[in-house]
Amino acid sequence: MPFSMFGIEFAPLRIPLERRKQTAAVLYYWTEFFLTGPLMIMFLLYLYTTRFYHLAYLYLIWYIYDFQSFRKSDRRSEWLRKLNIWKHFANYFPIKLVKTAEISPDKNYIFACHPHGYLSVSHFANFMTDGTYFSDKYPDIKPHLMTLNFQFLMPLHREIILFSGKKELPNKTKWILYIFRFLKKEKGNAVAIVIGGAREVLDAIPNKMILILSRRKGFIRLAIKTGIKFITLPTRASLVPVISFGENDIFEPTIRENSWLQKKIQEFFIKLFTFPLPIFFGRGIFQYTFGLLPFRRKITTVVGKPIDVLQNENPSKNDIDDLHQRYHQELIKLFEEHKAKYSDSDTILKIR
Repeated sequence: MPFSMFGIEFAPLRIPLERRKQTAAVLYYWTEFFLTGPLMIMFLLYLYTTRFYHLAYLYLIWYIYDFQSFRKSDRRSEWLRKLNIWKHFANYFPIKLVKTAEISPDKNYIFACHPHGYLSVSHFANFMTDGTYFSDKYPDIKPHLMTLNFQFLMPLHREIILFSGKKELPNKTKWILYIFRFLKKEKGNAVAIVIGGAREVLDAIPNKMILILSRRKGFIRLAIKTGIKFITLPTRASLVPVISFGENDIFEPTIRENSWLQKKIQEFFIKLFTFPLPIFFGRGIFQYTFGLLPFRRKITTVVGKPIDVLQNENPSKNDIDDLHQRYHQELIKLFEEHKAKYSDSDTILKIR
């Protein structure tokens, strides 16, 4: 049983080995996400001062040579994606993937994921790894999680995410060309995009699902345009709504919901670095009161029914608005159908 001392709730001294593995897996994820790149840079700088400096030069040459690989090739490793560490990672919360409809391997798909949460742990587990048994539920579909390009600048971190199947999410209009370039000759691919992006972190509040969607229409344009010029599809592409119930519940926010000043500071930070300051708290490794590890709170990801999209190389504003409205309605329907089963019945959905 947990015990308390000085107002801090400590973990029991005797914990099953499986739970220790789960905590270690989450600790690795947190460390790899935030520290691998900076630590590798410091290590390379250190190598320059030793007799092994040639190793640092070799990596630098490789880094420059391979710099554009995340845009030009698919280097995913199924072996890496299926490592047991990702099963332990998913079981920590636990994260469960729910299939609601069949998805044909004869098409390519855009998985529109909601919400972003603080670290998008469910989208990572579902689409960047096989921790939730995606390959068993969708055996002929190959998922690719999109991420911001700054993650591909970090030494060693870039290699890890490339082998996991991650792809860059370029800014503005260029993203349409980049996202599907690697899908030209293939079908059965699913590109997972977290629609709300980093700005949704500011609205990651437990028992609420505040989604940024009203002005997000790039993925709608992408869904309409794909299929004729960039990839080979029959006559349609499909858009799939994905909701992760509980994604916002794994941390407690330290930013006040109605704090204008705090949000302005965060928005400035996003403009400068493309991601917000991690102002939240969770638990520690050996205690449950404070820290940066997420709390053990269940997350259930529901993959909705594909929305078939008629392809058009030059969609009009009305075409985009009509599909956006249809997607908006399907997303609300998916939320209402599964809210009672997978979240608190009082969970609020707000779309901005």
